[in-house]
Amino acid sequence: MTGTFDCGGGQTGTFTVNSGNAQGTTWNGAHLIFDSGGTGIFHPTELDLTVTFMGQSQSENSVKHNNSGPSTCSISASGPGGFTLSGNVTGNITHNG
Repeated sequence: MTGTFDCGGGQTGTFTVNSGNAQGTTWNGAHLIFDSGGTGIFHPTELDLTVTFMGQSQSENSVKHNNSGPSTCSISASGPGGFTLSGNVTGNITHNG
């Protein structure tokens, strides 16, 4: 899945998440490309998201091991069949360059 993010302080861009984890026991990191240049990884610790598909919406709020990160980002993504994802994610950003 690919979408956009805004973490405030000029940290905006696009993200890609590999949803290849069929077991759902861990949360995948998101690969970030910053509008200002450079890349990074977002390691989520809290999700507050709404998913819409075929006219039906479902909200989810999950916290990983009672941890919180220093960065909260707004995200938005869309896909085939009217799929949309929006909300906030909290976690840690590692800048790669």
